[in-house]
Amino acid sequence: MNPGEHENPETQPPSYGAPPPPLDLPKRIQWNVLFRLASPLAVVSGVVSALLPPAGLLLVLPLSLKRIIARYKPFHAGVLRMGQGALAGAFTALLSFVAFLVFFLPILSLRRDDIVAWLRDRAAQYPDPQQKQITLWFTTNEGLITYLAFSVVFLLIIFLIVGAVSGAWIARPRKTTLSS
Repeated sequence: MNPGEHENPETQPPSYGAPPPPLDLPKRIQWNVLFRLASPLAVVSGVVSALLPPAGLLLVLPLSLKRIIARYKPFHAGVLRMGQGALAGAFTALLSFVAFLVFFLPILSLRRDDIVAWLRDRAAQYPDPQQKQITLWFTTNEGLITYLAFSVVFLLIIFLIVGAVSGAWIARPRKTTLSS
């Protein structure tokens, strides 16, 4: 018999090498279920965000997300943590942004001349010749594509921030009050 071995495994001393696993392990998000639940409302919030820009993003997206998380909770084992709520919110915001782009990009292409005229007016207001030249570069085809690409990335970041903050806020633990 080797040192440290016991003949009977029932008489072995408890191991102190690693702590036991916690009883309430946080469960992972079921992305396929979340996708199925979030898709219809994400499309609605994306379309409303394209047609009514501030209201769609700041009101419809969080309200849709509240309904999505409420419908998702029965499928989620355990408590939905704030971080998981933020991930669900960012995921819903990404889906909503795709629907937003479907309407936003054609609107941009139809209003191209208005955007170029606005950029030329802005360039005329600048006294600095370098700033005027840079702004006029944005009226070229390459410059306009660059300007619009930066605008779309900026809007994506705004969508993700609104979605993540709303999701974390909705999934936050509620304080229970005890009435005496």
